[in-house]
Amino acid sequence: MELKPYQTKVIKDLESYLGYVQQYKLTDVAFKRFWEDQVGPYNPITGEGM
Repeated sequence: MELKPYQTKVIKDLESYLGYVQQYKLTDVAFKRFWEDQVGPYNPITGEGM
């Protein structure tokens, strides 16, 4: 069975995220860094970014 393009992208993103988890050892830090690298930094106080 061949995967749909969006399924392939999800698997690649998950593999990438797991690499961040291995690098940073903390899931919260890995999650923040992963998304910063994907879409840029986010400031929840000012709402700037992402």
